[in-house]
Amino acid sequence: MRTFSEKLKKIDEIIEKLSKSAIEIEESVELYEQGMKLISECEKQLETSKGKLHILDINNAQGLSESEDI
Repeated sequence: MRTFSEKLKKIDEIIEKLSKSAIEIEESVELYEQGMKLISECEKQLETSKGKLHILDINNAQGLSESEDI
């Protein structure tokens, strides 16, 4: 499994290839699909992290420690 940063780097590489390379349409479609999959995975990771931060904020507001909730 790639880290979030690794996924972003791969997305950047795909964008670079699609922007500057003279590549066949089949490869362009494949790269596009890979990029969209990575973007979807990143969005899911962000939503998960956002949820965790929300829980931590609630716990902090209630004066609970992280270990008490988990």
